[in-house]
Amino acid sequence: MSQIDSQPNDRSGLVDVYCADCGVDRSGDMMLTNTERTPCSTCGTTTLQYRRQLTCVASVSASVSTALTPGKQIRDWRLRWEQIRQKAIRLSVVHTGPRSAAAIHAAAQEIIDFYVFAYHLKDRLIAEKIQPKRTIESAITTNPTLALLADLANLDKHFVLN
Repeated sequence: MSQIDSQPNDRSGLVDVYCADCGVDRSGDMMLTNTERTPCSTCGTTTLQYRRQLTCVASVSASVSTALTPGKQIRDWRLRWEQIRQKAIRLSVVHTGPRSAAAIHAAAQEIIDFYVFAYHLKDRLIAEKIQPKRTIESAITTNPTLALLADLANLDKHFVLN
């Protein structure tokens, strides 16, 4: 929607009249016919130019709404396994150049977090009944690599190896 606003110096809707040749204000001659109009006192012409300035003010309003739809929400053992695989790839990248003490401690913590995250895959396998709990726990205690993984994860939790 638009609305026409008048200029502050508006003359109540009258059109501004000027000499068509030299631009002198001839507002007083606006109502006169061509035969009644006297020549311009500056240039001598009788032709007029009519000017009207209009200002248009427009207001526009718009609104936008969005909705976020989460993607895959299934947090099954397959998703956990894929996340473990991706973390292992990121951790295996060689870091070169000088590192601060804080960066070294952060990298060490990232490795410990990986062990804890990987160890808890067993909880997803048990919850989803992929294998009986006894079978999974037995596999962890009899396999040296999985036993080390369990020890490292528990060391972070309990601060001691047992």
